[in-house]
Amino acid sequence: MKKRITAFLFALCLLLAFPVAACAADADFVVDEAGLLTDTEKSELTQRASAISQQYACGVYIAVLQDFTDGGYTDILACAKDYYRNNDLGVGEGRDGELLMLSMEDRDFALIAYGDFGNASFTDYGKEVLEDEFLDDFADDNWYDGFSDYLDKSEEMLALSQNGTPLDVGSDPDAARRSMGTNLAIVIVVPCLIAGVVCLIFRMQMRTVHAAPTARDYIAADAVALTLHTDMYTHTTETRTKIHKDSDSGGTSVGSDGFSGDSGKF
Repeated sequence: MKKRITAFLFALCLLLAFPVAACAADADFVVDEAGLLTDTEKSELTQRASAISQQYACGVYIAVLQDFTDGGYTDILACAKDYYRNNDLGVGEGRDGELLMLSMEDRDFALIAYGDFGNASFTDYGKEVLEDEFLDDFADDNWYDGFSDYLDKSEEMLALSQNGTPLDVGSDPDAARRSMGTNLAIVIVVPCLIAGVVCLIFRMQMRTVHAAPTARDYIAADAVALTLHTDMYTHTTETRTKIHKDSDSGGTSVGSDGFSGDSGKF
């Protein structure tokens, strides 16, 4: 009897010592009601989602429905939120996590996050970047590739957030490189185009100009005779106008229900 009690207490201690792993193990990380994935693909995605969720203490989930309106919903975001709550998704006391839901009937998707760490990790800007990773695959019906990209980018974003720099407007290295390339193109290409247009206009105007046979032909009949002509530089007038730029403060828009999210078509 004492041995049984000791074994029970030992098991209870293990459960309390690893709450994150216990919560993660009970979750269905990948649900495919539409049959988009093979058993092997689903198993691989599930293992990856489980590993990411345990490593960062933030659940990463995928749910594919045939038609979200079957549950009486008119908004897939509302459906995704209820799905998250009803299935007790999330990790830890704060139930941190994110869920990607697809509805195949009209090709709708929802991407939601929950919990302090979940919402902080997947900012409004970050969700847009994350969507760009998988929407191009889904547009071509490449389901496994799209879900793989979703997991890869989610893992990257969770790692950034864990290090204190979640992917956002001012902290996206890829966006900074794209912006630098765009600015460089504007600085170099645009002036060259303008100079080319100006030269072309001058060239077209010069086609109507012909040399006169004598110098007298260049003087107007009623012109004033000048004996001395001197150009004297006095000053230069420079006008500067400040350009005001609207800066997005970034962050995450969290509703009163604790969720942040976005939805659209694929």
